[in-house]
Amino acid sequence: MAGAAKNFVVSVDIGTTNIKACVYDKLGKIRGESLEKIILEYPRPGWSEIDDEHLWERFQTSVKRAVGESHIGFDEIACLGVATQRGTFTTWNK
Repeated sequence: MAGAAKNFVVSVDIGTTNIKACVYDKLGKIRGESLEKIILEYPRPGWSEIDDEHLWERFQTSVKRAVGESHIGFDEIACLGVATQRGTFTTWNK
């Protein structure tokens, strides 16, 4: 049996205070989206951080909600793109 057609793209924009995920169809129409708040931590004056486990949880929630709203299966997703605007990174082994 052949697998599902891969007709959708998921984009995730990780901003400073929110994560937004969108599911797009082949025509570029948004089929589902989700916006999740990120909690910032301020360990010292002038510093701001995001707990990496909190970020991962919000990332997953955002993608799952966007895909759920689109009424498609994860097996129909061709690819996932992630955009950030940061000078640091976190590596997840999930």
